[in-house]
Amino acid sequence: MINNEPISGVLNIDKPPSITSHNVVAQVRRILKARDKKIKVGHTGTLDPFATGVLLVALGSATRLIEYSHHQDKEYETVITLGATSDTDDVTGKILETDMKGLDEPKLNEIENILKQFVGTIKQVPPAYSAIKIKGERSYKLARQGSNHSLPTKQVTVHSLVLKKYEYPHLTLLVTCSTGTYIRSLARDIGANLGVGAFVKQLNRTRIGPHKIDNSVKLDSLTEDNIFKHLLPTTELISHLPMISLSNDNVAQFFMGKEIGNIEITKQYDELRYKHPELSSEGESVLLAVLSGSSTLLGVGHFNPTTGLLHPKKVLPPTT
Repeated sequence: MINNEPISGVLNIDKPPSITSHNVVAQVRRILKARDKKIKVGHTGTLDPFATGVLLVALGSATRLIEYSHHQDKEYETVITLGATSDTDDVTGKILETDMKGLDEPKLNEIENILKQFVGTIKQVPPAYSAIKIKGERSYKLARQGSNHSLPTKQVTVHSLVLKKYEYPHLTLLVTCSTGTYIRSLARDIGANLGVGAFVKQLNRTRIGPHKIDNSVKLDSLTEDNIFKHLLPTTELISHLPMISLSNDNVAQFFMGKEIGNIEITKQYDELRYKHPELSSEGESVLLAVLSGSSTLLGVGHFNPTTGLLHPKKVLPPTT
C-alpha cells in the first residue's frame, strides 16, 4: 500500500545480461516483500537471458492489463555475427563456422538489398530454442532433448530495419517491429539469404511503445526506499489505446460489468475517430481504455460502434 492506496503501476527496468526476465520479477518481489503484502508482480514480455534493455514490470492491479500491452511496438539494437550459425540462433548456443571457401564476404550494397526484403509484413519461423509450445511442451525443452520438431511459421511486421554499422563479420542493426518478432530468427534468415549464415551476438531492447531505455532504471539500483519513485501510472501499459471517460453513474455500471450505452459515449467515440482514423464506424467492437471523470483508470472495454454499447472487458479494483 502507498498512503493506504492499493499499489498499481509499471516499472521500466533496464534488464542486465545473464539473468532471466523471471529473475527480474523475483528480485522486484523481494524488494517489495510482495509475498507478505500480497502484491502481484509480472513482466509484459520476455527478454532472453543474454539480452539487455527495457523490461516493463507491472505491479498490483496493473498485472491485469499485461495482455493489452503486447500490442505496443518494440525497438531493438542488435549486433549480428555473419559467417557462422548457432543452434540457438544466438551467441549462447553451439557455434558452427561457415566454410567460406568460394564465398566472398558480403558487400555493403548486397546487405542493404537483402535488408529491404525483411521490412514490412513478413513470415518467420521462431527459433527452436523458444518458449513456444508444441503439443503442450516448450520448444526449448524439446530442443534440449534432441527433438527435430518443426515450428509453425508466424506473421510479424518489421516497421524499419536500419543498418548502423558494418565491419565484417559484425553487422549492427536498429530494428523496430511488432510484438512477437524474433530478432534471432531475423538474424538467422538474413544470414541464410546472404549465404553465409548468421546469429545474434548482442541484443538490447531500446524501447517498448513510449518506454525508452534512456528513461529506464537499473535493476541493481532499486531499493525498498526508492522503488515507488520509479513507479509509472498503470495507464502507461495501455497508452496506445484510445481513451474515453465515464460519468459517475456510468462508473458504477462499469464496475458492475454492465453494458453502457448513451449519447455521451457515442459522441466521445466519434471524436476519437478524428484522432484515430483507423477506428471503425461500424461492425466489429473496438478496444478502449476507460477512465472516470477524474481520469482514474477503470479498466478496458469493447465499444460496438453499430449498437453504441460499451461492454466492460477488464475491470480494475476501485480505489478508495
